[in-house]
Amino acid sequence: MKPHQPLHCFLAGIAWALLAACQPTKPGLHTRYEQILPLKPEEGVFAYSRISPDGRELSYASEITVQGELRRTVNLVDLATRRVLFSEPGIDAYWAPDGQRVIFLSMADHSDGTVSLWHRDTGAVSRDIAPANLGNYFSWASDHGRDLILTQSNNYYYLEGDAAVRPYRTVRSYPVSGTGAQPMIARDGSLIATFVDGAVAVRGLEEETPLLETHLPGGKADFSWDGRYIAFHTVKNHGRSAGYEIVVVDLQEKKLIPVTNLPGSAYYPSWTRDGRLSFRYDSDTYRGFMLATDFLQNPAEPLPTRHEIPKGQAALQTLHGAAAIPPHRVVLVNFWAGWCVHCRAELPVLDRLRRELRARHLDAEIVGACEPSSFKSDRERVMLNNNLSLPQVDIEAQDINRFGIQVFPTNLLFVDGKLVERRYGAQTYEQFVQWLVQAGVALPARSL
Repeated sequence: MKPHQPLHCFLAGIAWALLAACQPTKPGLHTRYEQILPLKPEEGVFAYSRISPDGRELSYASEITVQGELRRTVNLVDLATRRVLFSEPGIDAYWAPDGQRVIFLSMADHSDGTVSLWHRDTGAVSRDIAPANLGNYFSWASDHGRDLILTQSNNYYYLEGDAAVRPYRTVRSYPVSGTGAQPMIARDGSLIATFVDGAVAVRGLEEETPLLETHLPGGKADFSWDGRYIAFHTVKNHGRSAGYEIVVVDLQEKKLIPVTNLPGSAYYPSWTRDGRLSFRYDSDTYRGFMLATDFLQNPAEPLPTRHEIPKGQAALQTLHGAAAIPPHRVVLVNFWAGWCVHCRAELPVLDRLRRELRARHLDAEIVGACEPSSFKSDRERVMLNNNLSLPQVDIEAQDINRFGIQVFPTNLLFVDGKLVERRYGAQTYEQFVQWLVQAGVALPARSL
């Protein structure tokens, strides 16, 4: 055991070694795994992590609660030495294609965020390089030698040195794909991976290339360096606590390649230049970051056919935890996940709105339904950090398919026990108020 290495890490290492000795875990799977950075017992992760192009450093946003205060810190870590190269309050760190800079949303000044760049060679930080209202959740491309930044808000801009230059642009809406949602950009800037009807799809950034639909709900998709593949996490197809696995889609062959087959959940893959995948992993024996290799040798499968969203008047009573919901004419059910950043932002909005419904004695209820594979510790951390009183109901994996949940968060509105509308993605307070007013709940259609 290394000096000062915690006993739990040592025991987890033994457990993982036993698991690794049995690799591959599924007949026909050639994937090899390596632990690269464990998380502290009290530490969570805010959204994605990203590995440097050479695979030597990792960036991620650490979440730790200190004296009741949630602190999110961008950490850039040398994986060989475990030395922290840079640390600052913030989120959403993403490496430049040449690996020499990192863009992130800094919270060091206690504002809503400042778009900043860290320089690998000097350690210096350039501040306010672009308007924060253009969005965060960055991805970075090199478009014929020009640095191009895309945000989750479908805005993008080029850099000259360390500054964004006008005109700032918005992803175009096309007849088939629309604009898409929460995109990530290919390394050469030509394609984006986005969400269309709740599933991952690939389309052109500025040209209307043929849309490739994976028909798979999942996390943000990262492009391989040659542009041939995308990798993302998606729900496992079996078991109540099945969790999430990493898959790769071959954009040329239009095939699905399984990457992970592990007992825990794998999230947010990130490619190295030489074709390895870094990802976050949560299990009972190891929580931290891992590296996958040899997965392109795994047998490819056809992409699934379109998943039809259930139509008609699905009944609230068929939800697994419905018996725990007090009877009300209007019920709003929020499906969320412990790893989902947008869910965390939306839950306090729903919590506030529910308190106002109670204060007005209105015939409406709002409940949360966390998908069953999210770790209990993650769920509890989200509830505690936001001081939420929003009641939660248990659901099963079958509920995800039964009610057509393709992305988190998803909100379902039931009136007189029947599903009347489904909305994907996080909603604002005003949107929720308007929705309830349309359902006949006597709220003013404005912020209260």
